[in-house]
Amino acid sequence: MARSLLERLAALERSVGRRPEATPDGADGGDAAGSQAADGGAATPGEAATGTAPRPGGDIVRESAAPPGAGTAPAAGATGAASSEGLWALGFRPVDPSGGVWYRTLRYDLLTVHGRRQFADLARCDLSAAARALGVDELPAERLRFYDTETTGLGQGAGNVPFLHAVARIEGDELAVHQYFLADHTGEPDLLTALTADHFAPGSVVVTFNGKSFDWPLLQARLALWRLPRVAAAHADLIHASRRLWRRRLGRVALAEVEAGVLGIHRSGDLPGREAPARYFAWLEDGRADWVEPVFEHNAADVCSLAVLLVVVADLLAGREPARGAEEWLALARWYDAWQAYDLAARCYTGAAASPDAGYEARWLKSLFHKRHGEWAEAVGIWTQLAEAYPHAVPPLVELAKHYEHRAGDLEAAARWAWEAWARASALARVADEEAARWREVADHLRHRIDRILRRQAAAARVSRSSGASPGTPAAAPAGAGSRTPRAQPRG
Repeated sequence: MARSLLERLAALERSVGRRPEATPDGADGGDAAGSQAADGGAATPGEAATGTAPRPGGDIVRESAAPPGAGTAPAAGATGAASSEGLWALGFRPVDPSGGVWYRTLRYDLLTVHGRRQFADLARCDLSAAARALGVDELPAERLRFYDTETTGLGQGAGNVPFLHAVARIEGDELAVHQYFLADHTGEPDLLTALTADHFAPGSVVVTFNGKSFDWPLLQARLALWRLPRVAAAHADLIHASRRLWRRRLGRVALAEVEAGVLGIHRSGDLPGREAPARYFAWLEDGRADWVEPVFEHNAADVCSLAVLLVVVADLLAGREPARGAEEWLALARWYDAWQAYDLAARCYTGAAASPDAGYEARWLKSLFHKRHGEWAEAVGIWTQLAEAYPHAVPPLVELAKHYEHRAGDLEAAARWAWEAWARASALARVADEEAARWREVADHLRHRIDRILRRQAAAARVSRSSGASPGTPAAAPAGAGSRTPRAQPRG
């Protein structure tokens, strides 16, 4: 009977004597994941063990066997021979004798440390909550396909050609990175056929970073251009979860920023992705492999980072990794709230509000959660604090006015909070140029609210006088209200 991935992983850990710990940035990874075997066995990227990206070279194992139908010698011709020899030296093999498409596989032991994580954590972590957050039914570790492309441009038009595709996947006790390189545009149908047949079978789950907007539609467009069958696969795009979790902290949510700011991955001498098209065109001109070697390394490191990024997102959602800061707590709270996991949502809203970096948003969203669940004392307490701590904030005062009018029945307090809210909104309408119209509308709504409260106070006073009781005192308008003070309107 075939062993499960976790069983194979446990056997692998026993074979190296212990499970290595992830090392912090710059720490010595030692022999954590074993050493490279003399016969070409699994290798440990030395740079990955110290928090940098895996790179092709001495710290990877390249697939020695070419795929079926691969050529066996460099192409003829001066430039062709030079370019072919360079690709062969980098571990690529031609998919067919024409040399239009080249292919290689880089293999990493699952115990390899990449940033602060091991690739093996894909098998250990609970991916069920991550699947829900990413909008797919499930994320089975052995059917995940981490996918990235390098292209000749940025658009979706027919002139933008993906010249390099990478797919990382778990194979046995290794993470295999398969790369397909387009050496001649006429070979693209063969490349696309091999890529889709090898990796995107039914049941596979594609994992990308911004792939729903770029890589995947581009792949489908290229398939359609060559009249090849389109690929139907579940797709989990990590950029949306990353934005929710870290947009404020990182500013620009690109993969490089997520690597450095979240994953603990610091690439040394990495080629910026924007330079990849120029490198490819230079290679087409003279066939020198040193033009495109950094592109291959960058592309392989990208898909390796997708694997550990998924682990981090999954562990945060499963509670295996504590949230750091109000932004992460709020992201988790919103997911749990939407899934009606209210106990978990309450815990996360509380964590957000209690974080040292908690601001207005964390406490405001916590108050709305209490309001939705009828926890009025908690909500009113937060609104009162926000009204005092943020002298220009209007929404907490509006909520207090509504609460005291409709729930507490304290018209005097309702009028007081409504007047204060109206004064703040009117002030913002005078100074907030871009949103002046919105604040004027808010002030107008508040004037109607104040009118209604005043009418109710007047009616209550009449009832009190007729019964001999002492009427309440209507709340006074704020100083400076002048002619803009709302007047009671006759009932329609």
